Amino acid sequence: MFNVTKIRSLLFLSVLIRQLVISMIAGVLFLIPNASVIGVPAYPHPIEYTQPDGTTITILLKGDERINWAETLDGFSILITQEGYYEYAVHDEYGDMVFSGRRVSDIGMRGKEEKQWLESIPKELFFSDRQVEMMLEVWKIRKQESSRFPSTGERTLIAILMQTPDIPFTKTQADFDALLNQVGYTFGGATGSLKDYYLENSYGLFDLTVDVVGPYTAQHNMSFYGSTWAGARQLATEAVHLANPDVDYSDYDNNGDGWVEGIYMIFAGYGEEAGGGPNTIWSHAWSIDPVQLDGVWISRYACSPELRGNSGNNITRIGVIGHEFGHILGAPDFYDTDGSGSGGSYTGTGSWDMMAGGTWNNGGATPAHHNAYTKTHIYQWAPQVIINQPGSFTLNNSVEYYDSFYRINTNTPGEYYLLENRHHIGFDANIPGEGMIIYHVHKEVPASGNSVNVGHPQKMYPVCAGSNTDPFGPPWTYGQINTPQTPFPGSTNQTSFTDTSLPSSLSWAGDETSKPLTNITRNAADQTVSFDFMADVEVITDWMHWDDGRHEGSVGMGSGGVYQIAHRFEPSDMLSFSGFLISSIRLHIGNLPTSAAVKVWQGPSQDSLQEVVHQEFTPSPNGWVEVQLNEPYLINPNLELWFGAEYHDPGAGVFTASRDIITDHDGKGNMIRMNITDHEAWLPLTTWNISGDWNIQARLILGNLSIITFDVAGGEGEIYAYSDDEEVDSGDVLPFGHDIAFHAIPATGFGITQWTIDGEVVPDHTEDILEVHDLSGHVYVTVTFEEIYHIVDFFVEEGPGELIATVGNTQVQPGDDIQEGSDVFFTAMPHPGNRVQYWKLNGEVLDGYTEDTYSVMFLDEDITVSVAFEEALNTGEVDPSSIAVFPNPASDHIFIEAGAQISVIRLIDIRGQTVKESAADANRAEMSVSNMTEGLYILQIHTENGVLNKRIHIIPAF
Repeated sequence: MFNVTKIRSLLFLSVLIRQLVISMIAGVLFLIPNASVIGVPAYPHPIEYTQPDGTTITILLKGDERINWAETLDGFSILITQEGYYEYAVHDEYGDMVFSGRRVSDIGMRGKEEKQWLESIPKELFFSDRQVEMMLEVWKIRKQESSRFPSTGERTLIAILMQTPDIPFTKTQADFDALLNQVGYTFGGATGSLKDYYLENSYGLFDLTVDVVGPYTAQHNMSFYGSTWAGARQLATEAVHLANPDVDYSDYDNNGDGWVEGIYMIFAGYGEEAGGGPNTIWSHAWSIDPVQLDGVWISRYACSPELRGNSGNNITRIGVIGHEFGHILGAPDFYDTDGSGSGGSYTGTGSWDMMAGGTWNNGGATPAHHNAYTKTHIYQWAPQVIINQPGSFTLNNSVEYYDSFYRINTNTPGEYYLLENRHHIGFDANIPGEGMIIYHVHKEVPASGNSVNVGHPQKMYPVCAGSNTDPFGPPWTYGQINTPQTPFPGSTNQTSFTDTSLPSSLSWAGDETSKPLTNITRNAADQTVSFDFMADVEVITDWMHWDDGRHEGSVGMGSGGVYQIAHRFEPSDMLSFSGFLISSIRLHIGNLPTSAAVKVWQGPSQDSLQEVVHQEFTPSPNGWVEVQLNEPYLINPNLELWFGAEYHDPGAGVFTASRDIITDHDGKGNMIRMNITDHEAWLPLTTWNISGDWNIQARLILGNLSIITFDVAGGEGEIYAYSDDEEVDSGDVLPFGHDIAFHAIPATGFGITQWTIDGEVVPDHTEDILEVHDLSGHVYVTVTFEEIYHIVDFFVEEGPGELIATVGNTQVQPGDDIQEGSDVFFTAMPHPGNRVQYWKLNGEVLDGYTEDTYSVMFLDEDITVSVAFEEALNTGEVDPSSIAVFPNPASDHIFIEAGAQISVIRLIDIRGQTVKESAADANRAEMSVSNMTEGLYILQIHTENGVLNKRIHIIPAF
């Protein structure tokens, strides 16, 4: 039985892997940064599946084209055989999920024996780590070099209809032309066509037209293409060639880079992701081996089925098509692409997003809009508006308004919260709820490829307003994403999002963001969401403490005396407390001491603490006492902070200092010293085997302080700030009355075009330094950099010859705009018998300079370069007709035949640099150029009679 099981397991893996490779690799070539293949998630609702023997079962499909399985409605994992039968899955002795050999019956048709057997196996099984690794390994594909499909403008895409001899098309070309292009498409209850969808999502910026051709008939039956891992690629390759006589592929190179950004293939019949069976294709995006037709290269494609579901004759919906085309535009998947492989099955952006479960909203007829990150960052259909100053804001719905996406930065560079307002409008008619969606964007999203949301932490997910916890690992801690609980205020009426709310606005590092949203309200009539931002930032922000707030016991000195207790915070514990003041200290007191005082110390370490607050107070027994400080103390977050109390214990069974017993921050929340003049006397309670932390809490407020924030609003460069000759970091706090200077450093090729203070443009100021004097409130400064270009003109002033110019490896034309900071190389090519007479820069002769090349390093102004040629005397050059050079252009080898003996041949690039040289001692010579980059070169041939320079064009062979 062991051998049979293992064989079944391997067979299943081979079936699974061949099905997965197709869908995954496609995504790679539709331009996903980490080159992983991408596709569509499984249909999320129950489907009825007919087994080959005619029996029907109702199941749930799981996973995607890379890792997929299914479950019965009561949770048993099931796998499909090559013959098309679903069998129950079990774990073998190695932990692999394998076939059990027992076919699945519908729940109501199970016999007594089957029910008893099912009691012996667990539900919700998943593949082992080893199996997942094997499946995913197949999908590691080389990086696609061509650019993604442009996301703005009027663009065209080709869609090729492909049928097989056994599964012909039932829908016509006209049917698909309407589905993809008809404005206001409503056939079969549709919300719109693919054109309608992307016009609405892009706010009219992206007008897609799909040219539909076919259907064409493939060579093999559908099982050939659906049951092998390379089958779908072969079908796509056949589609490209079959459509070639009817298509000019150069019409579909939308950005003119010589590559078709992608083709779309619609294959006849059903898709495997909707229960079409193991011998059908799972919708995906991938690539074929590059093919050159009509002067352009074709490689990337996406595909989906003709019909929806797994029965009937209904034309597909636009959901899957829009999802796969989203990959062509450059978006990754935002669902959990490795199933349960990284700590569970996560929802990702769920039904709120076309690139996740929203593909299937209303059965795919009304797919959700793309999420705010995709719209603003990837497709750039709308701007992200950074807010970091107090005020009241209103978000319009993001279906109709492009300028209503707000960004709130955390204290972790690159990590932020992104806000949008979603309502049941247009293609958002079937999203799970209405209100403000707050996405938590991780700093590593851009580098995550197609694994954005495979595990914890989810790198781009909607914060669920109704969750009663911050996510800490398992999928359930992220809340019920696909419900009305997710938006704010939502069904749970969550009207705030702060560092202390649940869910909270803390960063993934656990740091406070200190930018609270309060009074969140939704106006259903106007379909708007309003909120106050940082409204109370100068009032209470938090309590600083280690204990849990519960009193579980007290400590005292048996013989009486004076002792001190404290909570200790190191600088790393206070990253969020810059600029805050301690306004009061709260203590729980057990028995009444003779006297008491609150204390605050600060210093670089325990050995160098300085007492900064000593304030006596009248204690009350058996309860909490809050002591307001006579003068709030401003915390220095760069030093250790200790705060607590000093008690005079009368002895005789008095226990004054209260503690909890649940928390245990040893060495921080439980410090005590009984010699109050000795720094070394501080010890943790655990010294005496006493657990718990002191019941001490510090109340924090903001005073007359300015929060200084600054950022680069556009372009490339850096910004720094200084006050009193000390560098100030963004987010730091300065007392009122201080002056601050902001320094902008543009990147090479950029200049300063605009400064703003608190959102207002500083007029007529583009200097490197911006000064703000006499601070009296929060200050937010931005600087915008813009690329600077200079005109480079050049010409031959006199004599026969040519003058060319290059920047990097690119040849430029006279009058081109070249970015500042570039190095420009000029190459003079005199005709035979001539030489350089002189060079001029901006009309001035470069005295004594007659080389064939001239360089302008770090371009910082408009320039005009000219060269003059003159007849050369005794040049040592030979008659060009006496030397033959062939072929020209060359791709592999260059051959030289001369009337005299050849000694040296050199290949010189257009910047005058020798890139290859070889010696010779005969009348014939050759040079390999197979590894050279394409371009114009000078072939310099040295013979016993002199030197000949010959221009040659190298075109590498593909």
